[in-house]
Amino acid sequence: MPDVDFEKLLVDSSRALADLAVERIGNDPDLLDEIYHIALKEDGQVSMRAARVFDLADEAKPGLAKSYLDDAANRIPGMKHTSVQRCLMRTLSRYPLTDDEDILGRFYDFCYKLITSQTAPVAVRYYGMFFAHQTCLKEPDLKHELIPMLEEVIRIDSPGMKVRARDFLKDIIKRFGRD
Repeated sequence: MPDVDFEKLLVDSSRALADLAVERIGNDPDLLDEIYHIALKEDGQVSMRAARVFDLADEAKPGLAKSYLDDAANRIPGMKHTSVQRCLMRTLSRYPLTDDEDILGRFYDFCYKLITSQTAPVAVRYYGMFFAHQTCLKEPDLKHELIPMLEEVIRIDSPGMKVRARDFLKDIIKRFGRD
């Protein structure tokens, strides 16, 4: 199979081109690695498109991105490109949380801060809330800081964020109680 120049292939954000790139990746770990590293460059739209292709490749072939999960969770908090963050967080959302306590701690701190961020896009903030909730399910003592945060979101945030915060809050209280 001839080499694939993903940086030239991803000339626009169309789903057709993304699907073509996903098809080219197939189950090839070298091509998946290449697209992942283009995403990590955080170099404008090409990196965003590469992150989307990485996510779509994993969605098409569940488990394909499994070996990248800890690396992605470790890198996401330091990323400046929110579209790359969003795509990688979408990928992570299909998997259980990392067992690496250091990575999980940093990732949780980042996600917790995202919840009320005034600058992060709503989709990234939602993933922050999702992962904070997931971490609380794994570490129930976190409910003492997450419950008040979710209540604050319900009090002051956008309608969409309020609905999601309410659902996560109900689940935490149902599972672990308020106190």
